[in-house]
Amino acid sequence: RQIPRNMLMLYPHAYQSLIFNRIASRRIKEFGLKLIPGDLVYVEQEQLEAVEEQTQQCEALEEQKEEEPNDEHLEVPEGDEALEEESVFKRKVRPLTAEDIASGKYKLSDVVLPLPGHDITYPSNECGAWYEEMLAEVGLSSDQLKHKEKTYALAGAYRKMIISSSDLKWSFRMYNSPEDTLIASDWELLKNIPVAPEPAEAEANYMALLLEFSLPTAAYATMFLRELLKQDTSSASQTQLEKQAMAKE
Repeated sequence: RQIPRNMLMLYPHAYQSLIFNRIASRRIKEFGLKLIPGDLVYVEQEQLEAVEEQTQQCEALEEQKEEEPNDEHLEVPEGDEALEEESVFKRKVRPLTAEDIASGKYKLSDVVLPLPGHDITYPSNECGAWYEEMLAEVGLSSDQLKHKEKTYALAGAYRKMIISSSDLKWSFRMYNSPEDTLIASDWELLKNIPVAPEPAEAEANYMALLLEFSLPTAAYATMFLRELLKQDTSSASQTQLEKQAMAKE
């Protein structure tokens, strides 16, 4: 194999992301911004800890059975046999019921969608079937994503269907030149470079929108801005906007 593994994995991971994006778009298009039974959410921390504890007990019992295969008094707790067949990762999520939705405890930002894989739980509604449909388009199934060669095995993962910022702050600021410093960077603070004084609105040439927000890991500010402003955030579009602004001077 000529391609390094880290680079090679970009291709299957990109395919997983493509499926996720298609599922998320179709989910919102067909069902809107409301919760539906079968949507997946992460289980509460207490439940997850209980699941992991049960799994550890099953593993300990399995080791004990291997050491004492003729012990007739060794009993497996009821329900643990099924737990052995299901990984902890599959039980990190659970489907919402109609009662969960009616309780008002959950919102759309709690819903997760899986990246396709052999070791995840799919939604128990129409969305779950869409995964197999899309995988079948390229001759795949979830079972085929399990491979003895680690490089080609895709276990899957979970991502929030939508991400929102809870600490968004915004303000307008007037300025005269595209080269004016509107927000001091760390480097400018170290160099004591002053922020350009804000001119009066009647005297200013431009108005800037200043945004301050936080996003969780693996969420991109460029995508947040695109959705917030409903404007193309590609480098080509931004370059064109800059040229237009410079031409006005």
